[in-house]
Amino acid sequence: GSVERIYYEQANAKVEEFKKPNLPQVLGIDEFRGCGKARYNLALTDLSNSKGARLLNILEEKRMEPFFKHCEMYTRAERECVTIIVQDMDKGLRSWTKLMFPRAFHIADKFHVTRNLLKHMERVRKVEFEKCKKWQEKQILKGTSYMLRKRQQDLKKKKKKKVQRILETFPQ
Repeated sequence: GSVERIYYEQANAKVEEFKKPNLPQVLGIDEFRGCGKARYNLALTDLSNSKGARLLNILEEKRMEPFFKHCEMYTRAERECVTIIVQDMDKGLRSWTKLMFPRAFHIADKFHVTRNLLKHMERVRKVEFEKCKKWQEKQILKGTSYMLRKRQQDLKKKKKKKVQRILETFPQ
């Protein structure tokens, strides 16, 4: 009787919580390549916990209508409790999140910022390599892409000296 009733009440409450989890203060939104008809899916995660992200939901399509439909499950007051949104730099998705979470501070996620920075850094390295008039300057830059991407503290002494030489030779 009563033990079984309590069990089912608790289980049903958990099922309802899974259908509509509480919105966190820090919401992560990331696209990923899905399988099936949709090219990309959206993962919504709770990034409030310092121990790691907690998956809240997966939207089967990265389209405005399903995103808005999902967000409209929550009241405006519930959505205003989200203070930070961490996401990639996709302009469309950013505009959707600004409409649905107008009070949230938007942050580009570390992965996409780093990827963008490294792409531009490699472009500058290639331009500088092409500008080199002397063979010795080209030799300084040749094969340095990987070492310029590594953290300074992870480089061996010899590689640190080479990076230092690059920065001295090409201060711009």
